[in-house]
Amino acid sequence: NTYGLKMKASRWLLSTAMSKSPTMPFTLRAMGDERQARLGVTECTKHGVFRDYPVLAEEEGEIVAQVKFTVLLTPNGPQ
Repeated sequence: NTYGLKMKASRWLLSTAMSKSPTMPFTLRAMGDERQARLGVTECTKHGVFRDYPVLAEEEGEIVAQVKFTVLLTPNGPQ
C-alpha cells in the first residue's frame, strides 16, 4: 500500500519526522513548526502513514508509575 500525500504540510511533516525520529514516536512540538505539523498530521494519520497513540490519563486516586530504561544493542547482543 502506498499513498501519495497531497498536502505540502503532510509531505514536510513526513520528511521532518523521518529525519528527526525515524523509528521512534514523536511529538508535533518537536518538529519545529507546530502549526504546519498539525495540518500535516491529519492527512498522514488518515491514510495510515502515521499511527496515532492515545493520550494516557490517570484515574483519580490510583497509583501511577513511570519507568524509563536504555538498552545497548551490540554485535554480541543486548547489554
